[in-house]
Amino acid sequence: MKSMTKLVLAMLVAAFVVLGVPQAKADSTGQIAVTVTLESVAITLDVTAYNVGIVKLQTTSPASPAITVSNAGNVAVSLTITGQNAAGGWTIGTPGSAGVFGLSAATNAAMDVFDVALSTAPVAISAAVPAGGIQAIKLQYTSPTTQSQTPGISQNFTNTVTAASLL
Repeated sequence: MKSMTKLVLAMLVAAFVVLGVPQAKADSTGQIAVTVTLESVAITLDVTAYNVGIVKLQTTSPASPAITVSNAGNVAVSLTITGQNAAGGWTIGTPGSAGVFGLSAATNAAMDVFDVALSTAPVAISAAVPAGGIQAIKLQYTSPTTQSQTPGISQNFTNTVTAASLL
């Protein structure tokens, strides 16, 4: 039996010598799959009009319905809102002089504190809305203290909500 074991061992050694010792094989290159997704900044508003109606001078109107701004993109965004002067000649600002109207936004949870005064420059309404998240706002209009235009002229204007990526 010992001679048989010696014979098998001798044959294995001979095979290794003739064929070589099996070597672990490694490639000289490797691959890494890279996936890139471009940012998408997109918002939607569920309410796009606020009809104040006919108002007297020095009057604060009832608040708009809640306006939900939804982040439809894939990155967190900050939100600003920019007011506009009225087409009929009134100017957006702090009411107190002829032809100056006010528009304020409420962004708190109860939407009852109108502490964001709109102007023709962007003002923040949310520092961060996550992808898929929402920010609710309400608007409130205050008419000028005195008339600067012919009564009955429509004072229409548009406000713009803008999203900026936080990426």
